[in-house]
Amino acid sequence: AVVKLGKNIELTESLILPEGVHLDGNGYKITYTGERNASGGSVGVVIVSGGTIKNLTIDGGENGRALLTNGLKSDLAVENCEFSGTYGFNGNTGATPTYAATFTNTVFNDWTSYGTGFEKVVMNGCTFNANFRPYCDTELTNCTFGADGVLDLSEMKGKLTINGVEYTSVSTADGLSTAAGNIYLASDIEVSSAINLTSGSTLNGNGNILKSTTNDKFVNTSGGTIENITLQGNDTGRAVFIANATSDVVLNNVVIDGFVYGINTGS
Repeated sequence: AVVKLGKNIELTESLILPEGVHLDGNGYKITYTGERNASGGSVGVVIVSGGTIKNLTIDGGENGRALLTNGLKSDLAVENCEFSGTYGFNGNTGATPTYAATFTNTVFNDWTSYGTGFEKVVMNGCTFNANFRPYCDTELTNCTFGADGVLDLSEMKGKLTINGVEYTSVSTADGLSTAAGNIYLASDIEVSSAINLTSGSTLNGNGNILKSTTNDKFVNTSGGTIENITLQGNDTGRAVFIANATSDVVLNNVVIDGFVYGINTGS
């Protein structure tokens, strides 16, 4: 069954969509004007267990989470929507990750976070204007982050794929020392040893600072991409050392500061 809106509506209670019911906003808006729950927590404005939601704006205000799932019973597909509230999207489908959620051309104006219970969450052409904190396998394709949009990987426990490239999310020096392949920094990190970037791999700093306390070569590579990062030294050493290159070395949106050499080559 498909429910299609014919006008803007206001809700004072949650709209719970039964399994198998699909919602077409038809370009209209749902605004929540109700209260918080008895414990003071914000409530789900539209609560889903699967199905399709499209062409809809949801504004939860100060008391509502725009879109909430407490347990998927089928895959969820969301397209051409805009979500605001205490959360744009929030949910955890439980201990067994069986079903996926896919968002296409959707704008998240407020905090968006979901747990590990999804098979995966796919974001296609979405815009994030606030903190975005995924926990489970997440795929981002052609997504953008506004001035206040932050990709927060501090609790990431799954795989992160950005524009078809799978990354290992790293937030500690120990994690960085053992990571292989494509690396995505979840936070600023200070390390006391060299970093070896595998040929053909990418080190994406996600706007963070990678600080070196080593006195010699810091990031060693024979080919790969270093991007969206600040490499901070201690006034010694070489920031990027290229030896026996087997593929192109690409630096994109990189700040290098506090080294004797920014880029140095050798064998």
